[in-house]
Formats: sequence, C-alpha cells, structure tokens
Amino acid sequence: MLHATNALMMACMVEPMLWLLATFSYSRFSPGTRSRAFLFYLAAQLAASALAVPVLFLLVTSSGARSADMLAAYTPIFWSGAIVSGVFALATLRGMLKQLLSVVPSLQRIALIGFQWILVIAIFVIVSRMLGESEWATWTGELATLANGMNVMQLVLLLPLLPFTLAVQRTLRSHIQDVMMGLAVLAASNIVLGVAYHAHGELSSAAAVISGHIILIATLIFWCRCFVAQGRREVPITISIDSKLVRWSEQLRTLEGEPPEQ
Repeated sequence: MLHATNALMMACMVEPMLWLLATFSYSRFSPGTRSRAFLFYLAAQLAASALAVPVLFLLVTSSGARSADMLAAYTPIFWSGAIVSGVFALATLRGMLKQLLSVVPSLQRIALIGFQWILVIAIFVIVSRMLGESEWATWTGELATLANGMNVMQLVLLLPLLPFTLAVQRTLRSHIQDVMMGLAVLAASNIVLGVAYHAHGELSSAAAVISGHIILIATLIFWCRCFVAQGRREVPITISIDSKLVRWSEQLRTLEGEPPEQ
C-alpha cells in the first residue's frame, strides 16, 4: 500500500509538468501545421490536472472523514475534465480529417458529413442512456456515463480516419498519427478502467487510479518527445497524383456535375 501511495504521489507531481511541456511544445508548431482544437485539448487537460492533482495529493495523505471529503471533491473534477477534454479531442479529429482531405474537396465534404452523422448518432445513444439511468444514477455517475461515451466516440471516429493519413506526405502523416495514437491510448485506457473499476462514476480502486496515471504519463512522455523532435517545420499537404483519394474525388466531382480539375 505504501508503494502504491508513493507512486501516486510521484504521478501527482510529474503529471502537470508534463501537460505543461506538451502544451508548450505543441504551441511552437507553425500555424499551418498545428491543430487549434488539440492545443485547446492540451490546455484543458493542463487546467484539469492543475485542479485535480492537489486534491488527489490531499486524498492519498488523509484518512477518515477528510479522505471521503477529498474523494467527493476529486471525482467531479476528474469526470468534468474528461468531458471537456473529450469535446476538444473530437474537434481535433474533425479538424484533422478536414486538413487531410483539404486537397480533395469532394471527398472532404462526404467525409465530414459522415463524421457529423456519427457524432449525432453517438450523442443520441449517450443521452438516451443517461436519461434511462437518471432515476437511480448519481451526479458523478451521469458525468462518468458522458465521459465514457465520449471516449468510445473517439475510438469509433479514429478507425475511419486512420486510412486517410496513409495518403499524405510522410512528415505530416507522422505528426497526425502521433496525436491520434496518444488520443487512442488514453481513450481506450479510460474505457477499460471506467468499465472495470469506476462503477457508477465512483473511483472504486486505487490500483485503477494509479494505472490510469501511469498510462497517462507514458503517453505524455511520448507526445513531448514527438513534438520536440518535430519542431516548427511547415509541412505542406500533398497527395500523390496516383492516390486513390484523388481519383475518388474527381469521380465525385463528375457525379456532382462539376468539371474535373486540370
């Protein structure tokens, strides 16, 4: 138990600094390369960490009634931060899809429409579940349902987005895939830990909290390394003329009655 507490306290000290480093490193990207939504995602996570980590530190160092009070204060911060950052994560995915297909506008329109319809269906499912549980669920339970639903949405939307990254220039591909990989790891770990341990929105296992923080710190170290290495390079979006995406876009232009680009 002592080792677990020490590990959690170390995570408490390291996590905000890593979020700050990741935010600073990504903000140095050139405006044409970086995603504003992802920058807001990092800033939201930094703010949530700055609020939650001191409370978590007090939680692991207190006992009795004070420990219960700290847990009651920490849980809403945890889920609220996950929801706010989840909104920016979804906006990041949409922005990346739009950026990847900017040179194939016909295909871009169809992809964005499909993206939005997936969001509408997912929101309907999440709201329906929340309303179905409203009679017996706690406030934190409702927040947890919304946060977990947004994590599932991220994974669902990442799957069709990944193939589009393979058609663009390698340097841009690596940057976008690094962001996507980190979002996928965090979303998947939050889903697994939420289903397995955080029943009805309550943080029922210290081991789950520690595991989540370890995965988070590993992901932040990965992001920081990638962002520092990539720097401020301006990466043009180019797609090979032989790419299937270009041919599909030209076929869609023809179907829509527009003349193909020369």
